[in-house]
Amino acid sequence: MLIVRMLVLFAASITWMSAGLVYGQDRIRFTINLHGMDKEKLVVHFDDGVVLNVLDLSQTDSVLLVDQPIYTPYPALFAIYDGKSSDKYLIEKDGAVLNLFYDASRSKTPVYSNNNTRVRAIDDTVSNSLY
Repeated sequence: MLIVRMLVLFAASITWMSAGLVYGQDRIRFTINLHGMDKEKLVVHFDDGVVLNVLDLSQTDSVLLVDQPIYTPYPALFAIYDGKSSDKYLIEKDGAVLNLFYDASRSKTPVYSNNNTRVRAIDDTVSNSLY
């Protein structure tokens, strides 16, 4: 009987300790605003923690509303413009807003983001708490 109790206690402790490592399904709603971009040249990938989806931009004018299930605490967006310029972002919370701009006069980085809400650039080590 003591062995059974110890096995149950061991299984319960392993389950309890690993509960913080697993993340169940949730939903996120966020907005992407496109300023001065040709939608034909833009590809936006959304990583929900399981699958890397391509967002459909054909049904929108300059504002894309996304409502997707997620399986990770930090879903990610990858914006690729004209096959050259790419940016990666983490979406922190529901109601996030990503503002993407295109400016041809900026030769090194014609695609950039500004005034985002609850969105962080993955490679931004100053404001990204994961780094």
